[in-house]
Amino acid sequence: MEKEKNVERRIEAQQALSLSMLTSAVITTLVNGILTIIKETTPLKDYFKAVFGHHWTGHGVVLFIIFLILSILFVPVYNGRSYTSKLFTKLTTALVASVLIMLALTLGFFLFEFLE
Repeated sequence: MEKEKNVERRIEAQQALSLSMLTSAVITTLVNGILTIIKETTPLKDYFKAVFGHHWTGHGVVLFIIFLILSILFVPVYNGRSYTSKLFTKLTTALVASVLIMLALTLGFFLFEFLE
């Protein structure tokens, strides 16, 4: 009986972490597009280059840190919450939408810069 409860708790913890990471990925993806534009239009690009050796390395490090922090912060939101395929589907749809938004934002920005 105790073993079954431990297994259930581990499954719930894994589900909370999975949902937390999925939520974090949605937000981090949107931040990626915004950070790209900010980096290209401000001295942040030079700062990243000076600190990390290359601006894309700094960009990746910042996104990784954001993803990690948000993943940890969202665990309590999903902990103890029953997992449903509907919630997973909504978050997955949000991730796809955020990738498409980020793609359009970044592509639009670089096309605008190219044509200017």
